[in-house]
Amino acid sequence: MEGEIMNKIGFAVSFLLFILGWCGILLISILTETIPLMGKMASQFSPSNSYGELMYAPNYTIAIIIAILMIVIGGIMGVYFMKKEKNINR
Repeated sequence: MEGEIMNKIGFAVSFLLFILGWCGILLISILTETIPLMGKMASQFSPSNSYGELMYAPNYTIAIIIAILMIVIGGIMGVYFMKKEKNINR
């Protein structure tokens, strides 16, 4: 009985990790599009009016790697706990 509950909790945590990874990728993709746009708008109000394309280009490499790792680890954990749950029910 206790093992079944722990497997369900593990499966829920793995699903949460998987969803948080996808939400992170979604947030990063939104920020990647909006931050350069906001930088361009802000530079239009400055006296020098200088705007370079790379000036406001954010680097989200580490955040993307973390989000992908969360998705992969969540998926692996989900499969592991699903198989473990099936073995207990046999």
